[in-house]
Amino acid sequence: QAAESGTPVALEPNVSAQMEAQRNMELQGLLCGTLQVIMTRLAEKDDTIIYLKQFADHIMASFLQVLQLTSKGLLDGSQPAAVNGDDKSQPTVHEECMLAIGTLASVVGPEFEKYLSHLFVYIDAGLKNIRDKDVCTVTVGVVGDICRAMEDKILPFCDKIMLVLLEDLRSPDLHRSVKPGMLSCFGEIALAVGPNYEKYLPYALPVLTSAAMMCGSPTRHRELAASETEDDEDVAEYANNLRVGVLEAYSGMMQGFKPKPGEPEKPNPFFRPEIVSYLNEYFKFCEDVAMDSEKTHEVAKTLAGSLGDSADCLKPHIATAFKQKRFWQGFLQDCITGSLSVDDRVNSTAQWAQSIIVPLVSS
Repeated sequence: QAAESGTPVALEPNVSAQMEAQRNMELQGLLCGTLQVIMTRLAEKDDTIIYLKQFADHIMASFLQVLQLTSKGLLDGSQPAAVNGDDKSQPTVHEECMLAIGTLASVVGPEFEKYLSHLFVYIDAGLKNIRDKDVCTVTVGVVGDICRAMEDKILPFCDKIMLVLLEDLRSPDLHRSVKPGMLSCFGEIALAVGPNYEKYLPYALPVLTSAAMMCGSPTRHRELAASETEDDEDVAEYANNLRVGVLEAYSGMMQGFKPKPGEPEKPNPFFRPEIVSYLNEYFKFCEDVAMDSEKTHEVAKTLAGSLGDSADCLKPHIATAFKQKRFWQGFLQDCITGSLSVDDRVNSTAQWAQSIIVPLVSS
């Protein structure tokens, strides 16, 4: 009830109304965070997730009321108070609430569709709020959660989501930390809507190619620096995050166009004349990343997975590219038996990728 109510809770005597309101919002944020933890735990077992789903309508109604109370600045286009550094409580409540909604979407699955029309106004506002990188980042993550939960039922909202993402990525005001997640979100949407993503390829692929050119080879990483004095390690960290975003986007798109079991084979749009050049750029990017000795284990795992996805989803046509570009052999071997093999996730992903690529090249 405290999370739903817009009435400040008097926590102490002789405090100002403004202080009470601020503390009330902080309490709402804590309650949203607590609900998220509870939902996560309940979702771990089949016998308890049933009860959680029974209360999903009431839980979502509470979250929507919290968003209504904390999102005025987002919805009317004015700047949230926290961006000016005066009050971080309101965006914190918003972020906690959105994170909890993402968890609820994962629990409810496709049935989350009935809530999205009511929630979308806050998603749209959060994606557009590039002046607050935290709100924007959380909203992007929630879009991914909803895509995984709803799959192709999110299609009616995809035009608006893709438009905002593309506009954000073109904006010089977008904080760079948000970009990797936005690129990954391209892949989440593609996975969700499958072949329906084809109309977005001419817009998404140039953005991915541009990002890949900047973060692929280490020789260009300094161009990503926020300032001339930024530490090289910070620049490398951002470049690696960007690499993960690019690779996850490509993997999602490739998997999205792979026919599901029982579906008839359709021409893959990646091999259309106007699209295939981007596939060549993808392989060049993968080679640059594979050859970089400073890549993180997370990048190595994602790269191995993406190479495996490309072989699995674009066969048999992609075999020629793997035969011509042999960089993957040394890279995967390093992941399986070399210096990168100490990470079990890297090792297992590389073994899977190798099991897909080697038979393809040998055929």
